Amino acid sequence: MLAREDRAVGAEPAYATFQVPETTSRLVLQARRSDVRQSVYCSLHQTHLPRLHRHGIVDYDDDRKEITLRPEARKVNIYMEVFSPYGITWSTFYRWTGVLGMLLIIADQMAVFGIAGDYSVLIASVFLVGVVLSRVYQLWSDNWIQVRGVLSR
Repeated sequence: MLAREDRAVGAEPAYATFQVPETTSRLVLQARRSDVRQSVYCSLHQTHLPRLHRHGIVDYDDDRKEITLRPEARKVNIYMEVFSPYGITWSTFYRWTGVLGMLLIIADQMAVFGIAGDYSVLIASVFLVGVVLSRVYQLWSDNWIQVRGVLSR
């Protein structure tokens, strides 16, 4: 994101201000060629930042090249989520996978299923492997979409 929220107990959220060149450099870190970097920089300054400023998501000072994230930016969080092919967000999938794993470990420790045994390590291992395989699938499918986009040009 363009800014981070500093939290203190009992304090109103404060939003950090970042310099545009620093932010732009992070956005195009993988771009090796200067023409790509210049293209992203121009697109950011001429299109994206002014549009975000007009819609009240960021405060953009063109003279000082500073961006400040506004509290209204929380409204666009839903559009920043990555959805799985099954219609749920990946963050929801990982959250519920973790909750289910934790509940099964608690149930095992309390012998809820009537099985006296310590299967917590096995349950945790199975869920860990499941999360790792899910992440590999997520990365592979996202990269494949990008590769298809490049190949179709």
